[in-house]
Amino acid sequence: MAAHVNLPVAVGGGEDRLSDLPDGILEHVLSFLPAEDSVRSSVLSRRWRGAWARASALNLSDARHQHQGRFLAFARAVLARYGARDIPALNVAIGCASSVGPRSGTGAAWLRDAMERVVGSISVSVTAPGPMDRPLVLPRRLRATSISLTLSGVLYENGELVLPEQPCEAAAFGSLVELNLSRARLQGGSSLGEFLSSCCPRLRLLRLCRVSDGRHRHVPWPMALRMDQLEELELYGIESLSELQVVAANLRVLVVRHCFHSLAQWDTDTAVQISAPRLQNITWLGGLPRRLSFLTDCRCVQRLALGFQSYEFDGRGFQRRGNAMQLLEMCPGASHLNVCIDTSDGAVRPTLPVDLQIPHIPNIRSLSLRIAGSLCFVDYHITPSVFFFLRQCLNLTRLHIDLSTLHQASQSDQDHLVLPDEYENLKKPQQSSDRDLWKGWRDHLQLGLLQEIRISGFMGSDREMELADLLFGVRAARPALERISVTFPPIGRLPDGSLMWGVDGSRPAFERISLSIGELMELMDGIAVKMKSQFPLMGGRWESNATKGVTWTRMSLICNGIAPLQ
Repeated sequence: MAAHVNLPVAVGGGEDRLSDLPDGILEHVLSFLPAEDSVRSSVLSRRWRGAWARASALNLSDARHQHQGRFLAFARAVLARYGARDIPALNVAIGCASSVGPRSGTGAAWLRDAMERVVGSISVSVTAPGPMDRPLVLPRRLRATSISLTLSGVLYENGELVLPEQPCEAAAFGSLVELNLSRARLQGGSSLGEFLSSCCPRLRLLRLCRVSDGRHRHVPWPMALRMDQLEELELYGIESLSELQVVAANLRVLVVRHCFHSLAQWDTDTAVQISAPRLQNITWLGGLPRRLSFLTDCRCVQRLALGFQSYEFDGRGFQRRGNAMQLLEMCPGASHLNVCIDTSDGAVRPTLPVDLQIPHIPNIRSLSLRIAGSLCFVDYHITPSVFFFLRQCLNLTRLHIDLSTLHQASQSDQDHLVLPDEYENLKKPQQSSDRDLWKGWRDHLQLGLLQEIRISGFMGSDREMELADLLFGVRAARPALERISVTFPPIGRLPDGSLMWGVDGSRPAFERISLSIGELMELMDGIAVKMKSQFPLMGGRWESNATKGVTWTRMSLICNGIAPLQ
């Protein structure tokens, strides 16, 4: 990791101010530099000579070494000349698969030996277009407190990792508090759960991303974790996971994203059992196991994030969605709910969440709904899905609805924006008695405590205006409502001069070259005028921003000098 450092210099041939810097500052500065630059700093002055060998971090990368043999020689030399026996932090970036060493001989022994000397953090990241060409073998003992290993630069190809032979020495990784393991394949069918449970007794944070056990991706892989000190567990993209057992008395955060998918396709039984009496935060996105059970009470859970597929793709889909509803029922004390409703990106028949029997969740105070899909291809009503959730959250105070992805050409083509007038007349939702059921109940929707409403990614389509009418139309009684914020996708220009709209200000998400900046501004002005005229809310004032959206604020807040919600 490189950093720009302004060093004091001698002025007019006077005092050498470099020599006055304390050792701690010199060593701290050098810890931000690549090892090549850190070593070269010895020529700056006598004061800097050898200071690199006491730096609080070594940053080794093969980026400046075209031949892997030169990098290996340099890495070994740096490690040999590093003054202290203990290395506070080690960061290794591999851009060439062979930089860890040849297949024959000692191979990656230099890296394994270096890891044994670390008493702080270890980071090994492979950015090469493929995994390392030989396994990374973990030492039998480590003193590091934090380890982060990413063993492949390819999304679906994992680098090999060899765990210490079992049984592992008691507390062999006894200082380890945090472990991040990504794109790794365990060689020889090693038991990751057994290794973590027996050798890492102080582990508090565990993140596993696209980790496999070395066998075929469709072969069931059970994992059992028994870790008393574990506080946060995150699993992402472990498709072959068939069984997950977690016993963690101090676990507070559980995140499971896109696991079980591969086995679900092959109709393999999957099960999850969680025993975590202090669990407070659950995020579960993607496929759910067939059997999900919490062996301890989930009343401590305060925050819950779930994903729902609102379309029917096979007979087993309803069972997986039913488990999501079961998870809602298991957490009656949750006050924050974040839900993603996937409306699909293909020619399938959407179904409404009413079919899923959403449980009564009266303690929810903050609700965030993200509608994922493409309205130009999917015959899907937004408003009924939102309605059936709101009907079960009677004590809601804050509501956020994210529509940012609804106007993408498709989920596979997220850089093209389709404007509402291009598809509103091409594909009208089919009307049926089932689809209209919610309209007979909407006037009975009681949200007397609702104070704030935010809608992001709004483009003014008929279906979006229908949603706005449900939330704050003339028939909606919202006595506690203080603020409404309706925002458009941010506007800007790409380097080539083309127009850009984005989900957020950090990256472009939508492009549309056929509109000029003037036409786009006119479009957004029209949406703002439409909102103000259709929803003349009493007791407050609408304000518009040409590029951001419109906001409504209750007059009592304006009089008290409280700014509108942005």
